[in-house]
Amino acid sequence: MFSKSCEYAIQSCIIIAQFSKDNNKINLTDLSEFTGAPQAYLGKIMQKLVKEEVVCSVKGPGGGFFFKENVADIKLMNIVRAIDGDALTTRCVLGLQNCSSKNPCALHDKFESIRNEIRSALNSNDLQVISELVPIGQLKAISQ
Repeated sequence: MFSKSCEYAIQSCIIIAQFSKDNNKINLTDLSEFTGAPQAYLGKIMQKLVKEEVVCSVKGPGGGFFFKENVADIKLMNIVRAIDGDALTTRCVLGLQNCSSKNPCALHDKFESIRNEIRSALNSNDLQVISELVPIGQLKAISQ
């Protein structure tokens, strides 16, 4: 459903949320180990998340990634949008440029409710709830 980059981003944010509970930061090496993502690849993903202000980072000794704001305020949609954009909830399922509610493709109406459900699920699930439901130990198994 999500790109591999987005999956790694979501998993990383779950881990960062768990570390941030105790005001700790987590570095890229440890994030890579927890997620099973190649470090250089994950570094680019994390750069996007920092640029989009989903997560914060500090360089140097004692540095790493953390959340400045309450993780309950960070919706799954924030992470997905930062990495994959809005295509999942807005793009035509047939990939047609001119598809819209005014000019629908053959499948537009059948998928509109599904897109709305996905959008609702992404906007109603916050990182605090998700991070409490997914133990860190499960993440590496999920990504493989």
